Amino acid sequence: MTDKQKELVRILLTGEKLTAAQLAGRLDCSVRSVHNYIGEVNSTFPQLIESSQNGYLINVENIDNLLGKMGSHIPQTPAERCNYILYKLVQAPAALSAGELCDDLFISASTFRSLLGRLRRWASQYDLIVNTAGDEISITGTEKNKRRMLSSILYAESKENFISIETIQNSFPEIDVETIHEIVISALNEYHYFINDYSLVNLLLHMTIAIHRIENCCNVIPSGGAASLIRAHEYEVAKKITDALEAAFGVHFAQGESYDIALMLISRASSMDYQSISVENISLYVGEKCWQLVQKLVMAVRDYYDIDLSQQEFLVRFSLHIKNLLTRSENHSYCKNPLTSDIKGNCPLIYDVAVQLAGIIREQTGLTIDDDEIAFIAFHLGGALETQRALASRISAVLYCPSYYNMDAALYEKLNGRFREELVVTNVVTREQDIKKIQGVELIIATVPLHTPMMMPRVIITPFLTETNCFDISCYIKNIKEDQRRRMFRENLCTLLRPEFFERASKPLTQDEVIHHICDKLQKEGYVDAAFEAAVQEREQVSSTAFRHCAIPHTLKMIALRTGMFVYLSEEPLQWGEHTVNLVILLCFNRGERQVFHDIFDPLAMILYDNAVIKNAVACTDYQQFIDYLVSCL
Repeated sequence: MTDKQKELVRILLTGEKLTAAQLAGRLDCSVRSVHNYIGEVNSTFPQLIESSQNGYLINVENIDNLLGKMGSHIPQTPAERCNYILYKLVQAPAALSAGELCDDLFISASTFRSLLGRLRRWASQYDLIVNTAGDEISITGTEKNKRRMLSSILYAESKENFISIETIQNSFPEIDVETIHEIVISALNEYHYFINDYSLVNLLLHMTIAIHRIENCCNVIPSGGAASLIRAHEYEVAKKITDALEAAFGVHFAQGESYDIALMLISRASSMDYQSISVENISLYVGEKCWQLVQKLVMAVRDYYDIDLSQQEFLVRFSLHIKNLLTRSENHSYCKNPLTSDIKGNCPLIYDVAVQLAGIIREQTGLTIDDDEIAFIAFHLGGALETQRALASRISAVLYCPSYYNMDAALYEKLNGRFREELVVTNVVTREQDIKKIQGVELIIATVPLHTPMMMPRVIITPFLTETNCFDISCYIKNIKEDQRRRMFRENLCTLLRPEFFERASKPLTQDEVIHHICDKLQKEGYVDAAFEAAVQEREQVSSTAFRHCAIPHTLKMIALRTGMFVYLSEEPLQWGEHTVNLVILLCFNRGERQVFHDIFDPLAMILYDNAVIKNAVACTDYQQFIDYLVSCL
């Protein structure tokens, strides 16, 4: 569409019926031109503009067609509109016209006013203030905080919340981002610094925004108190980078900018030789206070989740990460994580452990850790936790191999070597009748057919363990584990979820009202005490338990009197933080039943990460139907 055609549509989107003459006055053109514009718009968007006795108007049924074709240019959701407005405000040298913003977004003045509350809340997260005076709207705050918000907006606007060098380049076409990349990598290599890909992209985005802001005569970052935190070595690297950027882009970096980059290097890059660091000397690198905090975190995971994180390699890398995390948090220089939503959905237990640790960090330091940083903690936890879980979930098997030149011993070694993380051979027998004497095994691996009927699965292999044999064993292991998971999941659901704890909404409630309603019922049934509700709210403050259209509220610590589950379904969506949910599953766990939490939380969260599953679950009319459906989805 031409500018005049767009302006025509913007005017009519306000809902006002206008004659051709009135439109001609608004557009500063002839009546004949108005008719031409309407005809041209309708040729592209059929029947978008309709004629009535009182004038022209937009056919509301066809607005979706317009937005569908122009959606890549016009923000449609409240979140997208807020991002657009905040971006414009931060980039503008002076106050903007609210009316012009409405025109840009194809929204009415009343819709714009409804966004103001959200705009102010989002801006306040970065210590920025949205001001309105008449038709004018502006934003005030420090340059550093404006850049922080710009960075977050760019992450939010990027596809699947993933920022790459390419997406930065697309956002700032006038700046050669590859040149910045080369300068940074060259300096880091020269000074023997290591940085991971996520942190590198964060650093590049920061520098690109800095160059853009300086080029547009925005205020520079003041030196502040950052200088006291920076060693000469880090400042030397940062100065190397800023000097090269000045030469390449013709801009001037004030000393405060160099300090800011140095601070980012401290919290994101490392020049340490990991081989020289051990548990015995780690406090020299991270400080005694940080090391004591790490020990508390590791003890908490052991006490609350029965998970051992005492391996030296993990402790060293985790301690260094916590040190950098604290530095970032103290300076409000958070690191964006493009995989946060994926981790929350696909690794719910690991993420929940990370949330628990974030809560302890806040208790000990007063620092609030955001969702992206929590996800980075989950990265570190994931490897250690998954290894332990895999070992704990190994299938127990008996090997039946009639003895022949020690062939049974050789086959045993081969099976252990190939299936070490999936299978544990508890017994080797050479006589079929001995199999019945063995208790607790889940699979029989035999080199000859069995003649005695037995209830457990069996797989026949050759004594030489071929690739076909390995494939067959893997299939049996997979099927046994799936059957176990389903059986255990059903048993846990039936134990935790009583029929009276399954409820459909009778009237719309707020998030706080739902939590209060459920906690009150659990307390009356003797599952929780009066302090439980506040503990649930505390967990929500650390990181929302909502994802997709579901929320699974619970406490940071397992403080329930009895372990249980309460299901609350609502066909009408209820607001849960920034999400809307139709399904709320509140979990309460007694500390003595930690394993139940492991067994129920992960599969439950993973099942409900699918919106279609949530929709069907909400449609369930009774307790048994709900349980049957969830089990079928596992």
